[in-house]
Amino acid sequence: MWLARGELPLPSVGRCLLRQKEICMKTERMNCWEYKKCGREPGGSRTAEMGVCPAALDDSFHNVNHGKNAGRICWAVAGTFCGGEVPGSFAEKEKSCVKCDFFKCVQQEEEAVNHLAKFLHLVALTGKVRIALVVISLLLIATLHYTIELNHREFHILHRQLHLVPIILAAYWFGRKGGLMVSIVSSILFLPGVLTDYDNTSIYCFNNILEIIIFNIVAYMMGLYGDIRKSQFITASNEQDNEQENETSKGERNLLLCIDDSPNAIKLAKYVVDTFAKQNGMTVTLLGLIREPSEDQFSNHEQCLYARAEQEGHIIGLVRHAHEMLIAGGFPDEVVNTNIVKFQQGSVAAKILQEREKGRYDTIVIGGRQMSKSEEFMFGNSAIKLIREAPCSLVTVF
Repeated sequence: MWLARGELPLPSVGRCLLRQKEICMKTERMNCWEYKKCGREPGGSRTAEMGVCPAALDDSFHNVNHGKNAGRICWAVAGTFCGGEVPGSFAEKEKSCVKCDFFKCVQQEEEAVNHLAKFLHLVALTGKVRIALVVISLLLIATLHYTIELNHREFHILHRQLHLVPIILAAYWFGRKGGLMVSIVSSILFLPGVLTDYDNTSIYCFNNILEIIIFNIVAYMMGLYGDIRKSQFITASNEQDNEQENETSKGERNLLLCIDDSPNAIKLAKYVVDTFAKQNGMTVTLLGLIREPSEDQFSNHEQCLYARAEQEGHIIGLVRHAHEMLIAGGFPDEVVNTNIVKFQQGSVAAKILQEREKGRYDTIVIGGRQMSKSEEFMFGNSAIKLIREAPCSLVTVF
């Protein structure tokens, strides 16, 4: 057939590459929702059914690969619901993403995978490659250690420290079991050099023995971190599956919009309107958080009362403004509720968690604030505390 047309037959791989190039030329600079036509972008046809895709909302990747939000680096975003499934991290969904036509198109259009995707791909190395890297590094360090004369102690000290590299990698990738296994092998490889040292009574020999102990301590601690990290991913994935099952059975969502004295309080209402106004079965509760100042902060009782009234009026005004924005944005009046909470003791995050438990809200929206490291250490950060402790979805708006 090719010969009749005056063309040469191409291998199947070559034909696929040409086909891929043709597709990319037609879809240049498209975002993933435009390419896939999934209808999960804000205002899309399937947001009421499946919600807005995280890739369409994650502005931390905005303009990466010239895309809108994470529209052209969707493989780095968890929960994108590709192929009818909800994959987790890039490492968990790598096999499906690297086969995706859109993933290949972006790589060709940008002439190379962007730096972030390269990093994520490195982290997602297969198990065989990881084992090979650990074994090769162990053999290379042992070879260097035993091919240099004993009197060059400065080199042996360096090689001693290099043993930590495969130990840390193995513990991070394979947990405590893998880390301790490699640390034992490293200790065995390192021990003959310690025993054959011409001065076994020196402080240098003592340090070598101490280093072997450190090998195993580092392996255990790093492996413990690796195991906890993996268990968190598994727990998060299971919780996400359970939440989706609950939401599917309920057919509704209950959102808690928290308003305090954050400078981004009004942005919360705009975000909720833009993201959730067109979704069916959505209930929104405006939670006004009024922290009453303590009386010992003022010189007299009248000043304290005035400050409390001013704070209360400010928060109630913000809640009223947010309520008006939600109604004007398309929310029916009957699905927008208001709740005002006053408190003196405890943190904002603690009060939000209490209200979340009472109302069983499945999504919390809170305003973030820019804080220095010292301010965060001294006064705390409500958003970070909620990320750690809230048993539901959390959105922070800056």
